[in-house]
Amino acid sequence: MNKSALNEINKGCKMAMESIDLILKKDLGENKEFVDELNHEYNEYEKISIKVQNLFDAYSSDEPQETNMVDKMMLWSGIEMKTIMDESISKLADIMMNGVNMGIIEGIKIKNNKKLDKMVIDIIDEYIEMQQNNYNNLKSYL
Repeated sequence: MNKSALNEINKGCKMAMESIDLILKKDLGENKEFVDELNHEYNEYEKISIKVQNLFDAYSSDEPQETNMVDKMMLWSGIEMKTIMDESISKLADIMMNGVNMGIIEGIKIKNNKKLDKMVIDIIDEYIEMQQNNYNNLKSYL
């Protein structure tokens, strides 16, 4: 259960990092604050992913799972379709907030539905709290 929970958190972090990379490739104009926010969020996801990788060794000799190519392609096409008519900062923040909300829900489900070691729960709690902060930070760009 711990290995599965860590895998899911790692996949969530990697998916968020992929999303941020895709959005940063859009024309964000002069909005340095939004770019800075996205870079900050990317770094926060990366820190949690590294913590997952470091703890994962206690549960498996494998590497934690990452996002597969199909999910990456669906993510890319979803972002492209949602921004085909509107690439405003508000729209991009909305897309990010929807993804963050899904991550919060998934993190809570993982935590609530499994018997997990305290170190794993601590990472999940950090993941959820970080995403709640990201959600609140993104509200100002709507």
